[in-house]
Amino acid sequence: PMDMNILFGNLLENALRAIEEIEDEEKRKIGIKINYKKGIVHIHIFNSYEGEIKRKGNQILTTKNDKIRHGIGLENVRQVVEKYQGNMDIDTRNQLFNVNISFIGK
Repeated sequence: PMDMNILFGNLLENALRAIEEIEDEEKRKIGIKINYKKGIVHIHIFNSYEGEIKRKGNQILTTKNDKIRHGIGLENVRQVVEKYQGNMDIDTRNQLFNVNISFIGK
């Protein structure tokens, strides 16, 4: 349960924060899709965003002012996914922040 709180809590908090920064309410989107098929859990969470996604290598950098206390959410999610031998892919094309996660369900 704690690992799922880390996973969903961080991703949803990031999504909510991103859409709050979009002035046009019609452009605000968040979606969650979870499938379980043939023993594999697939999670897709997406949200719209405005601006530029900043990266350092494969790491996505926080947009929050306090860089010391923030910016570890996605890394925490990645650690949970790796703990369960899963895969995580992030795609940021077309002003949509897509996180796709898959791992073997138990």
